[in-house]
Amino acid sequence: MGTKDQRASVWGTGFLINDSTVVTSNHVVAMSDADLTAWAELEGVDVKTLKDRLRIEVVVMNDLTIQASILNSSSEMDFAILKLEQQIYDRH
Repeated sequence: MGTKDQRASVWGTGFLINDSTVVTSNHVVAMSDADLTAWAELEGVDVKTLKDRLRIEVVVMNDLTIQASILNSSSEMDFAILKLEQQIYDRH
């Protein structure tokens, strides 16, 4: 996740399970209220504004970036299923 001006980012790994779905850890895509509040203070905005700026991007093979949204997640099991905004096709 990163803000629109890319001052800060959170990175993690994930696994493509088909051409439009990624499984990753929930802690990569979810932030606690305390973290959101602290980050908003650093950015000089309120929490709602920060949440509006956050986005999830999936980087494939270091050169393809696709935005994604959370389909399902579990903090207890620490997983998140992401839906890519566009499909990834065979690039060979």
